[in-house]
Amino acid sequence: MKALWRAAGLLFCGWVNLMAHAAPPVLPDSAFIVPQPCRVDPYGDANPEQRELQLDRACGQDRLQMRVDGPRVQPQAVAMATPKLEVDQLLSRNDGWLTHSLRLGWSAALDDKAGRLQTDHALLAAGTMLRLSEDWALDMNVGRDVGAKLPTRTTVTGLWRPLDDGMLFAQVTPEAAGLASTVGLRWWLVPKRLVFDVAARRSADGQAIEPRVGFSVLQFGP
Repeated sequence: MKALWRAAGLLFCGWVNLMAHAAPPVLPDSAFIVPQPCRVDPYGDANPEQRELQLDRACGQDRLQMRVDGPRVQPQAVAMATPKLEVDQLLSRNDGWLTHSLRLGWSAALDDKAGRLQTDHALLAAGTMLRLSEDWALDMNVGRDVGAKLPTRTTVTGLWRPLDDGMLFAQVTPEAAGLASTVGLRWWLVPKRLVFDVAARRSADGQAIEPRVGFSVLQFGP
């Protein structure tokens, strides 16, 4: 009986040692990461953190957001806030290195006189992202917004990571007065702790250049 228990103990120890030195699982770590929604926003410029996330992880998750604001009394006001309804839907399809996205945004407020919802915002946008490699990507967004000053807006952005701790980006936006452009750099002085961001935006008329510089500390100590 003792010999049987001894053999079982040796077998268990051998199994534990085998599992400790076993080959990695068949599925990579990326298989357990939920894809992020693709960023389809032609009327807004992404910040460096969002651009870095675009380059690091492929997107492709669908999203549906709905929001209803009921009537409520505003501070220092006699009238009540108008009830509003907002819908933002994003559909994406990922074909490996190429991702297509379609976004529909709509909001409306209740018109007390007419007794029905009055549309004050309607957005239809499409986006395409081409990942040339792990360090290169090209992103294009185009959309039409009924409530915006520019009814139609297009953005084309190039992302490049020449170093493990650095990323460069450049964006051009056609406008009525010409091309508006933005170039920038994100450099990790201390990986995942201290980052330096610098960017410059030139208006479509070429008269104004807006420099932007920033430091971000994400973690103190060891």
